[in-house]
Amino acid sequence: MNNIQKQLINLKIIKPKAITLLFPRVRDNKNIQVMQCEDSGVIFLKNSKHISKEYYSSKQDYEYWGSIKEQALIKQANDDTRRLKDFRNEIMGKIWMEVGGGMGGLVELAKNIYKEVIFVEPQPGPRKYFKNKGKQTYESINNVNRKDVELATLFHSFEHFNDPLNTLIEIRKRIKKGGKIIIEVPHAKDILISYFNLESFKSFTFWSEHLILHTRGSLSRFLTAAGFNNIEVYGLQRYPLANHLYWLIEGKPGGQNIFSDLNEKEINNQYEKLLKELDMTDTLIAIAKVLD
Repeated sequence: MNNIQKQLINLKIIKPKAITLLFPRVRDNKNIQVMQCEDSGVIFLKNSKHISKEYYSSKQDYEYWGSIKEQALIKQANDDTRRLKDFRNEIMGKIWMEVGGGMGGLVELAKNIYKEVIFVEPQPGPRKYFKNKGKQTYESINNVNRKDVELATLFHSFEHFNDPLNTLIEIRKRIKKGGKIIIEVPHAKDILISYFNLESFKSFTFWSEHLILHTRGSLSRFLTAAGFNNIEVYGLQRYPLANHLYWLIEGKPGGQNIFSDLNEKEINNQYEKLLKELDMTDTLIAIAKVLD
């Protein structure tokens, strides 16, 4: 039993007797199985030992995306633009700790509005870039000797941590009273998994670095256990209807480019509204506060 599974059981998020095999492998490792708790819906990898402390520090930029690197970078830029729009007020004038900031696109976009940024990222390339720009950069949260952080963000990084509960506890120690944390993660109840049960999508989306896919309940339980308050968790749909139609027809990504006539704002807004009502969005966002 790996550390992720132990924490899920100890927090009463999953039940041992409800754990079943969801998929036999992840896209980049045929020896890692994907498990699911049928009671809670939480998805996790059976093995997480491959993610060591040194794993990410040995990575160079987006090399793990392989042949889809260009698509990933475009999507990342779009996501960073959306995050700045959605959380501009939270970032503005704040001492902000960005945890797992990747290539630092959001930090660059927000450079004129935050008071101070603390950039935590295990990959050496982005750290070197921001250090040369005079920013505070750290390989690990444990190296950050601060207790005055006003905002901490984890945008698609929380699912990568092998010790998620203690990660949140360490982050909370560095946030001052009244400060916030914002987490964005993939959703275990994504409609392509939970409703359509699409084999082609599962073989594509399950990945050795995504150790856990959360539900609203699991994300809230982790934050509560770490001492956060006023927790709000809601759904967000990152990929449009056209993308899902192409997955269902061809079993491939990129439908927003193929069915470009369907990739319209009003259509996507209505589709996102439906998925939120069904609790089947592809993404979850959690916002919580430190009250003491």
